Amino acid sequence: NLGRSAGHRLSEGDGGSGGGSGSGSVVANVPRQPMTPHSPSKPFVLVLVGLPGSGKSTFSIKLENAMPWKYTRVNQDKLGNRKACEQLTRDVLSMGKVAVIDRSNFDAQQRQNWSGIAKEAGVPCDCVVFSFQKDVCVRRCEQRRNHETVKAHMAREVVNRMASQFRPPVPLEKKGIFNNGKHHYIVKCKGGEEYRSVQYVSSITEVDELVMRFTTG
Repeated sequence: NLGRSAGHRLSEGDGGSGGGSGSGSVVANVPRQPMTPHSPSKPFVLVLVGLPGSGKSTFSIKLENAMPWKYTRVNQDKLGNRKACEQLTRDVLSMGKVAVIDRSNFDAQQRQNWSGIAKEAGVPCDCVVFSFQKDVCVRRCEQRRNHETVKAHMAREVVNRMASQFRPPVPLEKKGIFNNGKHHYIVKCKGGEEYRSVQYVSSITEVDELVMRFTTG
C-alpha cells in the first residue's frame, strides 16, 4: 500500500523521476504538455480538494491566467450552485479544454460528480488535495475581503464545520491497465475512488511547483 503524506505524488508516467518533498515519498511527475495559444489541448478534469482558505482558488486562477486557452476555472462561489458547475464542466470538456473544479469537494460523494462527468466524456480525472492546517485556512479566510460566500466573521465557524466533514482521497495503489489499445495507470483510493493522479500539497512552494508542472513543458 502507498502511504499518504504531504508532497506525495501519484500520477501517470514512468514514475520515480523528480524530487519529493519528504523522505521516502513515492514520486511520479504530473504529465507535462508544452502549450502555446495555438497548440491542441487534451481535455481532462482536475478536481481540487481542500478547506476554504487552503489555496484552491489561487491555484486555479493561476492556471487559467497562464493558459486561458487550456484551463477553465469552475467555481461554485461564482456560479451559484453545483448544477451550473456540472454544466460548465461538460461545456469546457466539449471545447477540448481542462475543467478545474474549484470547490471544497470534501468527501467521495462530492467528488464522484466530477469523476463521473470525466468518465462520461471519456477523459482522465486528476485530483489535487490542498492539505493545509485548519488555523492557516481560518486566518486566510478572515483576511479575505468581499468573498462571495465565506465572510470574515464566519470564517472560523465555516472552516471548523467543513473540517469535521473533510474526507480527502486516500491512495492505495497505482495500477496499470490496458484500454483502447493503450497502456496507462489509474490510482485506486480507499472507498473505490479512481483517478489518473492524486497529488497532496501542503506548502506554498509545493503549490507553485505544481502550477509550473501544469503550465510548462
